[in-house]
Amino acid sequence: QAAAAPSAMEVDGARMPESVQAELRNLSKELSGERKKRKNKLESFPDLAKPEQVARFTSSAGYPVHKASVPGITCLAVHPELPNLILTGGADKEAVLFNRATQKKLATLTGHSKKVTDVCLHPTQPLALTASNDKTVRIYRNPTAWDEGRDSLPTPPLHGSLTTHKGPLVSLSLHPSGKHVITASAVVLAQVASDRGEGYTCGQVHPDGLIFATGTADNQVKIWDVTALNHVHTFKQHTAPISSLAFSENGYILATASEDGVVKLWDLRHLKNPH
Repeated sequence: QAAAAPSAMEVDGARMPESVQAELRNLSKELSGERKKRKNKLESFPDLAKPEQVARFTSSAGYPVHKASVPGITCLAVHPELPNLILTGGADKEAVLFNRATQKKLATLTGHSKKVTDVCLHPTQPLALTASNDKTVRIYRNPTAWDEGRDSLPTPPLHGSLTTHKGPLVSLSLHPSGKHVITASAVVLAQVASDRGEGYTCGQVHPDGLIFATGTADNQVKIWDVTALNHVHTFKQHTAPISSLAFSENGYILATASEDGVVKLWDLRHLKNPH
């Protein structure tokens, strides 16, 4: 059954329906239990590259998929289940779906009026999501399932758009349920209750789906409760705007990168910076 278009987090003062809160908590419990069964042992991840292998990584190919007249690829997403499918966003206001196996551009997604800042491919449905400095998220649906064997696709039609933000979009993050997407803006006016600090620079949903992390332009990392729609903790040790963040697979550690040139690891179980 096809899910509806992903929904946006509500504006200040709103409450998430109890039924949705219960659904997200149940899913979180299920996902957490599955990860605990793996016990975080390396044998649970046979394809995980070792540090010495990462050190030897080199560039094997390059593909000019965006317009040379407006250079710059601003973001990239690899399909979680079909790793040959890559979606890129560009300064040329377009997103490009690329097949790494055939080295062919499958489709170009247009419609934004400013540069694309983040992209996402849905893991189980033929949906592509794009965020832009034009303050909107666009959702494209392919008529059929994604196919790694194709050399080209008809341009996927627009499935829906989100227009609740008042400032440029800096990130979008698909909830593990696949039914919701959380977005962050460079202007703090909507989406989550806020202390009205500087705008957001990046964001990501926790693997369990119950918390959301954002980086800010005033050097802070903020943690939010997704179901309560409120701010629950702030990490403040960076000295420049946050440029990127990512949760570990087990959900215990949050890694943050900043324009101060430092990457920090935060232990979410004890709310401290062990490294």
